[in-house]
This record gives sequence, structure tokens and C-alpha cells, in this order.
Amino acid sequence: MARNRHRSGGAPRGFDRTERLNELLTRIVADELERIDDRRLDLVTVTGVDTDRDLSRARVYVAGGADDDEALEALDEQRSRLQRAIGDRARLRRTPPLVFVADEAARSAERIEDILRGLRDESDDGSVGAVGHSGTLDPDATGVLVLGVGRATRLLRFLTLLPKRYTATIVLGAETSTLDAAGEVTAVHDMSGVDRDDVLRAVAGLTGDIEQVPPMVSAVKVGGRRLHEIAREGGEVERAPRSVTVHRFDVAPTDDPLRWRADVECSSGTYVRTLAADLGTALGGGAHLTDLRRLAVGSFTIAEARDLEDPEVLPPSAGVRHLDGIAVDEALAVDIGHGKVLDRERLGVEGDGPWAVHGSDGSLLAVYEPHGGRTKPTVVLVG
Repeated sequence: MARNRHRSGGAPRGFDRTERLNELLTRIVADELERIDDRRLDLVTVTGVDTDRDLSRARVYVAGGADDDEALEALDEQRSRLQRAIGDRARLRRTPPLVFVADEAARSAERIEDILRGLRDESDDGSVGAVGHSGTLDPDATGVLVLGVGRATRLLRFLTLLPKRYTATIVLGAETSTLDAAGEVTAVHDMSGVDRDDVLRAVAGLTGDIEQVPPMVSAVKVGGRRLHEIAREGGEVERAPRSVTVHRFDVAPTDDPLRWRADVECSSGTYVRTLAADLGTALGGGAHLTDLRRLAVGSFTIAEARDLEDPEVLPPSAGVRHLDGIAVDEALAVDIGHGKVLDRERLGVEGDGPWAVHGSDGSLLAVYEPHGGRTKPTVVLVG
């Protein structure tokens, strides 16, 4: 059930701290990999870190390499360097030993895997290489899916956290095992007495900064395992609530008084199926979701989307069009290609970053982020 962010119960002690640590370690390892000159790691993306609370171990999940075994071997060789980087930047009382894991869930949906294979097969010279996405779709969902190919997969980290927009139908009166129409009905409720005002009041309580418990069919990791893997085995585990933001939650009645159309704009990590289930609970019964369609990922909208049979490959600069951008001359472009740390004044940037750095011809050279009082590259696409 969704709850107000300020509460007396909720997540276990230390949960939020561990989540923040995981995010920090993900950034540190990703940054350090950018500095390592090893062809086996050229297209590897860090998809997340899962740290034990006692710091006895940190699992580093990676995806995107041309060969998982080669990538994991290369990471093992760089283990000491990566742990030193964590020790220097994270300032932990102890640095957890790193365990590198190929993130199978990065391409978990079979139909997405088909898309990725198709893009590789259609490459004229076989040079497409790695293909990844900025966030998968539910198996029964349709709509916008942003893919990255080749070196541009490194830019997906700047798309993953973008807000998203969805439409869906919420069905009152029936709960399911997956919180959507694909699951088995687990409970039914007589909700014939629910009226429009009831629904609008409940929706208002699920708008803004709220907390959600991730569904068991999600890709969230608990104890190093994806929840959907545990669910497929018939298991269920306790899940701590996560903070999300629902920027807009509009609903409209249909000809069926138990079916409501929804239009949701929300932060990354929000589960619309959970919103539907929480709405049913708030109304004194239950509900599930159907007809989920993603209309936008950040500025990438359904109006720009192409059919799977006719994909369009955009330039890398499109992937960071939401970032502040600057253009540099050829002399500075050489230093950027070498991955140099630069003074803000020399790079010509202001604010908090990150910044998309373009060449004089408009092509994307790199993405820079703040580094103390200076700037450093987190992704370099040239050189």
C-alpha cells in the first residue's frame, strides 16, 4: 500500500542508507571503468550494486559486454583497482569485497531480446555490438522503449532515471497475483458502491511523494536475487517500501463503473500496477491493472516512436538532449578525447551538470560531470 513519506514504521533500519550506498558505489565503479583501457570492458555498463548491510560483500551487476565471460574475467583483474577507488571516494569504515555478476535481467523480457537480436542482425557490417535499453517494459505493456546501440549504450545511465508517462485501465473489484490482468485472481470485492468522489479522493492520496512496496513480479533485487525469479519459484519475501513521486494521476470513468482510465506521470521506479492495487485498497477493496501503455520516457514520446519492423537509429546526441549542452573547438576536443579533467572555465560550463559536450560539427564527444571545483568525463565517445 502507498503511504505518506513521513511515517513512523516502514523500511527496516538502515535500508535507505544501504540504498544510497548502492547508488554511490554504482557511480564510482562506472566512473572507474571509463578510465580502464581494456577492449573487453569497452561496452560494459554497470546496472547496479547490491551491498550486504554488514559490508561483507558488494555484488556489482554488469551488462552490455560482447562476451560475458570475458567481461567478468577483465573485471576480476581490475578488482583491486576498483576497490581502491571505492575506498578513496566512499570513505567507508571497510571496503566490501566486490563480486561481479552478469545482469541477466538487463534483457529479461523475451520480446526485448528479439528486438536487440534484430538490430544486431540488421547491422550491415556487424559493428552494432552491444545493445541495451533504458528500462524494460512489462511483458503485457506497449509503448516507448529507448534503446542504445554500440558505444551509445554508455549514455543509457542518463536516461534510466528520467520521468515516464503511462496510460492504463484500472479494474476495481478484483486482485490478482501479478497486480495486472496476466495474473490469477486472488480476491474479489463488491465495489459497486464506489462513486466518482471516492475515486478522486483516493487518487489524490496517491499523488505526490509516496512510498510503494515493489511487486513480487518486479526486477528489484532482494538478497542478490530478482523478485520475479523468486516469484516464479512460488516464493514471496518481505519488501521494503521505496520512495517515488507521482507527478500526475488523472482518472476518468468508462461505461463500466468498475473500470477507470488512468493517465500517470511519475518518477523512474514507480510501478503503475502497484498504483492500481493501492487505489483498490484505499477504496476498501482491491484492483488490478490492464492495457498499460508507456507514452513517454523523458522527452522521448510515443509520437516519435517507430514500429519494431522499422527502427530508427538516432545520433548519440539525441540520448542526452535533456542535458545542458556546450560546443567546443577542435583544440579542446582533442583533450576531451583523451579524457582529461578540465577547469569549469576552460570547458565553459555553469551549474550542477552533467553537461553534453559537442564538437563544432554538432556530434557528441563526451558527457562531463562536476569533479570538486573542476569537471571530469563520465562518458567519452571519441578518441
